[in-house]
Amino acid sequence: MTKNTKRLFFYVAVAVFLILSYIIILYAQGYKYSFSDSRFQRTGAISMKVNVGAKIFLDDEIQGDTSFFGSSYSIDRLLPGNYKLTVKKDGYSSWQKKVTVEGGFVADFPEIMILPEDGEEEQKLFEEVNILFKELAPFPILKSELTPLDSLKKTSSPTTLDEG
Repeated sequence: MTKNTKRLFFYVAVAVFLILSYIIILYAQGYKYSFSDSRFQRTGAISMKVNVGAKIFLDDEIQGDTSFFGSSYSIDRLLPGNYKLTVKKDGYSSWQKKVTVEGGFVADFPEIMILPEDGEEEQKLFEEVNILFKELAPFPILKSELTPLDSLKKTSSPTTLDEG
């Protein structure tokens, strides 16, 4: 190899290294190349937590299932724009929201609740709610010894002072 060939090879290698380093640093900082805009754009994310394990859809395309522990799910590296987020589970109502993703931000939905439509799951939910509310705020115990309203003693009503 001649000296000029070695020099050319060295400069090409340095140029490739610098270009790849720049792209990797942008990727690590949350940027993604947008082919529609022909430029790098900062990405955003969507994070959610659902009360039960469910399937997550983004623009009617399945993204995955919520995690077993905590029933949470996160969709990262989304280009800025509007998306349709849907949470579904068989036998449960579905949850849907139009989400605007902005670069550098996370759209967070920490308390998505989907309820059972009918059947055994609905009965389990009612039992859990009864247990929860019984612990938080017990219901008053009604006694059968209550007197009817008619037998209550009448009290004197406030009187007005005569002006004069």
